[in-house]
Amino acid sequence: MKDVNGAYRAAIFTALNGNLSYNSVNVPVFSGYAEYDGDLYVVLENANDVQSNINKNKFITQCTINIEIINYQTRGTSYVAVDNVYDQIMEILIPEPFK
Repeated sequence: MKDVNGAYRAAIFTALNGNLSYNSVNVPVFSGYAEYDGDLYVVLENANDVQSNINKNKFITQCTINIEIINYQTRGTSYVAVDNVYDQIMEILIPEPFK
């Protein structure tokens, strides 16, 4: 089985980095550990791959990666920023989900 985690993470990072914003401010994207003092950012967390059930004579894996949207707030709870960034991520990664 070939490890596709690095290529998958790089492709997602390339697609998202510089393409996310909230209130006209760029939302930074980090791959792995993030040491950032801003209040809104995205982190590509751990990636996992498992051998596909249809794997008869090929190297086929199913790879998943956790994408975390971090939003620090000082008062109250609002999901507006997180929902907005999530919608942008989905639009970039899966622009036509039913095709």
